[in-house]
Amino acid sequence: MVENRLHWAVNDPGQWESARRIGEQCGACVPVHLHVDTGMSRLGLSPAQVGGVLEKFRSTKSVQLVGVMSHLATAHTDGALDEVQRQRFETLLGNHERLREPDVIKHLAATAGACR
Repeated sequence: MVENRLHWAVNDPGQWESARRIGEQCGACVPVHLHVDTGMSRLGLSPAQVGGVLEKFRSTKSVQLVGVMSHLATAHTDGALDEVQRQRFETLLGNHERLREPDVIKHLAATAGACR
């Protein structure tokens, strides 16, 4: 993965640690997108975990934050939960200055819900 410069989606602190360890072993910097659960309730860091994971980036050069993302749970329905999730995502960005920086890609999955 490192030699092909693939980006990693990190769903939990253990995955972040794996990316760090592999980056160090390979002498590389692993590009990471934090996947945050805003309501799908399947995968992703809880909003409460994000601050702790962001702190870890300060102590290593083997992992680089390149994006933050979430996945909309009900893109095929009327959109009420999509709006709640978008608001949670915006709140998350508002709570963490690092996530608002221009070099950090912000993205929501589920095109139908994101384009409403």
